[in-house]
Amino acid sequence: MIVHTYIPQPPLVDFIELMWIYEGYKVPHTYESLLPTGTTTLVINFALREATLCGAHSVPFQLETARMVSHIGVHFRPGGVLPFLTLPVNELQNQVIPLDTLWGTTVYSLRDRLLEAATAQARFRLMEQSLLARLIHPLIKHPAGSFALHEFQQTRTPRPVTTITEQIGLSTRRFSQRFGETVGLSPKLFCRVQRFQRAIHSIEQQTTVNWVDLALTCGYFDQAHFIHDFQRFSALTPTSYLAQRSDHRNHVPIQ
Repeated sequence: MIVHTYIPQPPLVDFIELMWIYEGYKVPHTYESLLPTGTTTLVINFALREATLCGAHSVPFQLETARMVSHIGVHFRPGGVLPFLTLPVNELQNQVIPLDTLWGTTVYSLRDRLLEAATAQARFRLMEQSLLARLIHPLIKHPAGSFALHEFQQTRTPRPVTTITEQIGLSTRRFSQRFGETVGLSPKLFCRVQRFQRAIHSIEQQTTVNWVDLALTCGYFDQAHFIHDFQRFSALTPTSYLAQRSDHRNHVPIQ
């Protein structure tokens, strides 16, 4: 298996965290469970004539690994997909939809041009150019949204939404609406997903885990609260996840 990764150039780097290309993705299992990250991902399949946009998820979903042998992917930062859409991001929540329903059949012309590109770097540059050509809104982040995302992602125990709204001068209702339309999840649900992500990231290199310590470190009230959220977002108990996880923490093989 060959993997190429690429960090976009400005101004896209503020909206896209990473692009990647997989060639020869072959694993012994037929299906994987993809765990929610609260972000949006675009995938153009080279082996099959298909392209999809995966909205921000708050539940795991199933991926057929045989369909992903060769593809290019774009991982948007939270809220980063908004400039490329004509609809609010929360309309994509927990959805995986064909990209041609949003961009039309020209997406397949892009796929053909990507296949014709001689190198991975040429493909990444072509993907960048195509995204810039499809902008619906300017690549400008709203200061209030950026501040809220920073608070929600950097803090072990995010401050209450009401505290955030007081600082940015929006009502809680208006802020929640704007946040959902931009990021795809409600502020509270997004924070829960980020806390879950911190938990699985913290055990990435561990073989044995003190679950009580982990729960408290990640900001859960207690172990019961941690287990409840873990099962909500992974459909697994923490110990089952530890036994079944793969090299990619958000991809769990389904045997």
